[in-house]
Amino acid sequence: MATLKGPTEGGNGGKRGHSNMEHRDETEIIKAASNVRRRNNEKQEIRRELENIASDS
Repeated sequence: MATLKGPTEGGNGGKRGHSNMEHRDETEIIKAASNVRRRNNEKQEIRRELENIASDS
């Protein structure tokens, strides 16, 4: 049998929780921008592949 985890000890600095999430807004902006950039890069790659297929035919 596994031993159950007890309650967190006092003063552990929020290691198990989200005690300091002041950076959340900035992180969401960065994530949204990276998603847009990734999607645009994927579109460009697909266009290049389609052009290569069309030129090979």
